[in-house]
Parts: sequence; structure tokens; C-alpha cells
Amino acid sequence: MPKVTKANIQAQDSGREVLPSERRARPVSNAIWGLMHKYRFMQLTVLLFIVLMFAPLFTENMIISVLAELTLLDSLVVAVGSSRNGRMMRWPLLCIWALAISSFALAVWLGPSQQSTTAFMVATILYALYCFGCAAGVLAFVAEKRQGVTLDSLLASVAAYILLCLGFSCLFCLLLIFDPTSFKPPITVSPAHPVQLYLTMIYFSLVTLTTVGYGNIAPHSGFAQTFSGVEALIGQLYLAILVAYLVGSTLSARLKEHMLQNDPTELSVGGGCPGTRSE
Repeated sequence: MPKVTKANIQAQDSGREVLPSERRARPVSNAIWGLMHKYRFMQLTVLLFIVLMFAPLFTENMIISVLAELTLLDSLVVAVGSSRNGRMMRWPLLCIWALAISSFALAVWLGPSQQSTTAFMVATILYALYCFGCAAGVLAFVAEKRQGVTLDSLLASVAAYILLCLGFSCLFCLLLIFDPTSFKPPITVSPAHPVQLYLTMIYFSLVTLTTVGYGNIAPHSGFAQTFSGVEALIGQLYLAILVAYLVGSTLSARLKEHMLQNDPTELSVGGGCPGTRSE
């Protein structure tokens, strides 16, 4: 079995053979790249959970804030490196992330002002697009591989679920910027502490997506109620469709494997449907 190296992975993804010059890559870098590629969904899921659990420390600890940005960047690396559809979005997502972090830094640097609110609003829009794009890239891996219930598919699904939560939290932040009375009790929008608004909306988005709904924060305006209802609906459909897809893929893979072991001619040469004999 060939070693898992960066050259092998890139060649396999592009459908070409590994060049001799690529085989002479340094063993240490190959080993590190192989581990990162093998456990990419595990480390992304762990980082996302760490960010969620230590989110209240964002305003007090700069290290946690840096870790959150690195986790978002890691989401991009995993999303674009795990599927072909994800690789198609790498440059747009990278540009969106760079503009988002620049806008957010500008909002913090400007301090309480109208310009700071505008920069914060732009950053929030970009972060929402970024999180939804990364979630789509991660889910593309599950759709393309069709390996059934595996550790990678489960972890990828969890990571995409959290990214959806973060994306909706940015949408809720936008609603508060335009209308501070979008939720009850009213949530104060302070340009001096924009991170606190993110933390509150991440909590609300998480309990809405999981359909827990504690009730301490409730949508009040029409758009807030609509977005909350859509997120709750996605949370229910996500789990139902995901479980059905993973179980169906597992059964299909086992059926094909069983038919190949008993009668290889039961499958067409092009990998057609079971029961179709090749001529």
C-alpha cells in the first residue's frame, strides 16, 4: 500500500500518477501532511467544540479569539481539501475570510462610531457567507464519497452542523444591527463590545438549531421569527436526511460488495446499478 503523502493525496484527488520528483519529498513533511489529512475532520470538530465551550472568554482572552479565527481558517482548509466541489470554492472563500477578518479588525480599531458599525455589519455578512460556504464544502465530502457510516462522514456531518449554527448566528447579529428590538428581551448593540453580540447570538442559534428553545431569548420582529423558524426546520431536516443518507449509502455499499463477492458480473463495468449484467 502506498504511503500517505502530500503528493499522493494531491495526485489521487486530481486523478493522475505521482511523479518521481514528488516521491522524493521529505519524510517528516509527508508524515505531518498524512496525519493532517487522515484526521482532518476530527481536529476540525474538536476545535469547533473548543471554540463553542470557551466562547465566553473571547472578550477576556486574546488567545481564545485567535484560536477562533484559526478554527475558521481550518474550516476552509478542510472544506476545500476534502472534495472536488470544495476545491472549486477555495479562492472565493479565502477572499471572503480575509475581507471578513479585516472588516472586523477595522471595526474594533475605529471604536464606537458610525463607521465602526458599518464595518461590523460588513464583517458579519462576510462571516455568514463564509460559514455557510465551509459547511457546504464539508457536506460535499459526505455526498461525494458515499462511504456510508464512517468516522470521517460522522465527524464531517458534526462539523457542518456547527458551521451552520455559526452562519445563522451571524444572520441574527445582522438583524440586531438593523433593529435592536428584533428579540425579547431587547439586546443592546454596543459597537465598543461587538464580540458580546456574537456570543449571545451563537447561544440563541445553537438552541434554535437543536430545537431546544429555552425561551430566555425569543424572536420578536418578523424577520427574526422567520429566520428562527427556518433554522429550526433545517435542524430537524438535517438530522433526518443525514441519517437516511448515511444508512442508505452503507446498505448500498454492502450490497455491491456482497454481489461482487458472489457474482462479479452482477455489476456493470461502469459501476452501474446492482442487478444489471454487463454485456
